[in-house]
Amino acid sequence: MKAKLYEDLIKRIVRNTEQNFDNADRLDITRSATTAGAVSANILTLIALGFEADHGDWEDRGCLRVGYIKIAGKEIVKNSRIDYNAVADLLKARPATTEEILEATRQEAEHEIERTGSVNGQIAWYHTHCGEIEMAKFLGLITEERRAELEAEWKQVKKDRIWKH
Repeated sequence: MKAKLYEDLIKRIVRNTEQNFDNADRLDITRSATTAGAVSANILTLIALGFEADHGDWEDRGCLRVGYIKIAGKEIVKNSRIDYNAVADLLKARPATTEEILEATRQEAEHEIERTGSVNGQIAWYHTHCGEIEMAKFLGLITEERRAELEAEWKQVKKDRIWKH
C-alpha cells in the first residue's frame, strides 16, 4: 500500500509541476500559486510518510514557479525543468503499456482542445490523437477492433467539444 501511495504521489507531483509551469508560462498568478501549493502539499505528504524530499519555488513575473524538487536523493526538477529520466529512475518505471500511452495522449489532446480558443487548433489536436491511434494499429500494438473502439470514443469528443461552438 505504501509503495502504491508513493508512486501515486510522485506522479501527482510531476503532473502538478507540469501544470505549474504551464500556468506560470501563461502568467496565471492564481493558478500558478495553486499548483505550486499542490506540489508542496504532496512533498509534505511524502515527508510525513518518512521519505526524504525537499523542494523550492521562486517568483517569476508575479507567478509562483516550482524551481527544484529532490526526492530520495534524485533531483527530478532543477532550474524549473523536469528531468523525466530521474523521475523514471525514482519510480523504477516499467515501460508504459500501449493503452497507458494512448490514454495519456488522449488526456493531453483533450486538455489542449479545452485550452485553445481556436476551432482550427481544436481540430488539429483532434487529428493528432487520431494519428496516434492509427500509429498504434499500424505498429501492431492494438487490434483493428480496439482501433475502431478508440476512434468511436474519440469521435464523441469531437462531437461534444469541438463542434459545440
